[in-house]
Amino acid sequence: MLSDLRSNTTVSDQLFSETDKPSHTVTYNYSANGGTSATKTTASVAEGAAIDLTPTATKSGWAFIGWNTNPSATTALSSLTMGTSDVTLYAIFKKSINIYNLGEETYSFKNYSDSDSSGGHCFGMSVTSSGYYIGTLSKTMIGGNDNTALYSFGDTATVRKPICYYLHIQGPGPERESMVAGGSIDLHRTVDIAADWNSCVNYVKGHQYDDKGSLNIGMWFAEGGGHAVNFLYYKEVGGQQRIYAYDNNLPTKEIYYYMGSDGYVHREPQDGWRIMGMDLMDVNRYFQLAPSFKLNRYIYAKDGEIVVEDADKYFMKCNPESSRSVMYEIPDSAKEVTITPLVENAAFQYYGSVYSFGAIDEDTKGTLKVISKNAAEGQTTTFTIVNAPNDTSTVSNACKWCGKVHEGFFQKIIGWFHNILAKLFGAKY
Repeated sequence: MLSDLRSNTTVSDQLFSETDKPSHTVTYNYSANGGTSATKTTASVAEGAAIDLTPTATKSGWAFIGWNTNPSATTALSSLTMGTSDVTLYAIFKKSINIYNLGEETYSFKNYSDSDSSGGHCFGMSVTSSGYYIGTLSKTMIGGNDNTALYSFGDTATVRKPICYYLHIQGPGPERESMVAGGSIDLHRTVDIAADWNSCVNYVKGHQYDDKGSLNIGMWFAEGGGHAVNFLYYKEVGGQQRIYAYDNNLPTKEIYYYMGSDGYVHREPQDGWRIMGMDLMDVNRYFQLAPSFKLNRYIYAKDGEIVVEDADKYFMKCNPESSRSVMYEIPDSAKEVTITPLVENAAFQYYGSVYSFGAIDEDTKGTLKVISKNAAEGQTTTFTIVNAPNDTSTVSNACKWCGKVHEGFFQKIIGWFHNILAKLFGAKY
């Protein structure tokens, strides 16, 4: 009898189908670790059946790597079988290195410069990266829309314009007034990297700024020069305080800063630079203070060479004091602006073109037809000079010393001599 019962039980187990087994609920918890959505939130799975691990979850600035029953796990399960009770799976994310980047082909402008500046564009790149990430800057101004993937933008003049613009106006006003930690060199003209580092660490160690995109890091090197990068998050590893950052010049590398035993802040991976000054800048505050970017509405010149009527003037930090550049912001309603030269051969740049006055007198002025505020690329502009003493519409190649035209071999020798006199004593004509 017992043998028969055991035999009947075995047969019963063999005939028990999968569909007859009890089912339990799988919950895909995407929010516990900061996720915002998932392709599946619940499922009913029979005991002994494989649980589906293919649903995905999203978290801004992070890469989804899979699911795990441990919410603190750093790796994902490769397979899981349903047991005898409900199961909760937690979305596991890994920090994305390129959360700010427009794509390596666009924002990896290492050593990039243009005719408006004398150095690299690290500040312009870092602040515009933050601006696009937090939504302060609209992608419409570089030819896209709010749904356009940032990495899809190419390396074009339109994409570069905001970078160059915000590079120019990085200081001294908006940048320094937006500093929230550190900044001994910029704010107090003193070198105290220990105080800078402690101030920056204390500002972020509560993790309230992690992955928000709202802080940028500025620094000065003991070897000369400086740099700007995007703050990512703060972390302590083995007792070492670390500030992790994203650098547009190193889009594929994870980097962090730490205080070295030599009294300088260093970067890992090592680059040989010793940081003697450091600060954190509030990006939202910066954009509140900085003049907003307006496509085609600015003129660049050397300080003291021209005056642009009714335009706001801003100094640029990119050049030395001896050749400081300025930016004139053209009024929104203007269709043309009047430009007065202050020196001989005064020049300026507008919308990718360079214009020059040449010889001037007290009545010389220029009229620049400007491009409408929201114009697309390719629209033309014109510049007209009036009251120039050597107006080429009436006199061709007039001598700056005597006002005559020197033609022929001997006259050209006289013209060469007159040109020297004009340079030594000033042009008469």
